[in-house]
Amino acid sequence: MQSQRPRCTYHAGSSPPLSVPGVGLTFSKRMCFNEIMEITTDFTRISIYVPKNKQSEHPLERLYAIAKKRDRSLNYMIVQAVLAYVEREEKKEKKRT
Repeated sequence: MQSQRPRCTYHAGSSPPLSVPGVGLTFSKRMCFNEIMEITTDFTRISIYVPKNKQSEHPLERLYAIAKKRDRSLNYMIVQAVLAYVEREEKKEKKRT
């Protein structure tokens, strides 16, 4: 049986042109996220958007303060946070199986 493609969900308000920050791609037609992910294979850069409901917690400012105390860059701290999260989630997944 051939696997079905996941249902296509369009980014709200994505009207031409749609650009993917940090990847350097611009699409001239409306594309769904799944289509973009198939094209986008450069996972060496990301952009971070802090949602409005989390901005009052000042996550980037707090992380920057820690980075400064440890003489590290903000980028280094974010990568460490992502890696720690991924490791925790992988451990949870392993326990489930």
